[in-house]
Amino acid sequence: QDVSFEITDPLPKLPIHELLIEKSDWNPEQAYKKQNMGMGFAYIAPSNIADKIMKIINDRGENKAQIVGEVSENKSGGLETIMHKPYSGKQLTFKGYNN
Repeated sequence: QDVSFEITDPLPKLPIHELLIEKSDWNPEQAYKKQNMGMGFAYIAPSNIADKIMKIINDRGENKAQIVGEVSENKSGGLETIMHKPYSGKQLTFKGYNN
């Protein structure tokens, strides 16, 4: 329950996200809450097999996989996601799942 998703190397935003940001005037926090900015699906795997999983996905050629961060204990309690390097601006922290 007390988990922190530490996103240190997010996937690049797609052209559709660029358009949505431009047309909506969303700030980075709004954009990540509304669109996930391409970060909406993730595998969570032990670090000792993460590279192997990425290789399998990338070798198929249909999708691009990369390690975007790590999961750690949230010592302050609860579920949070920390976007250390959003596409613009300062670090973002989202508490809980219903953002």
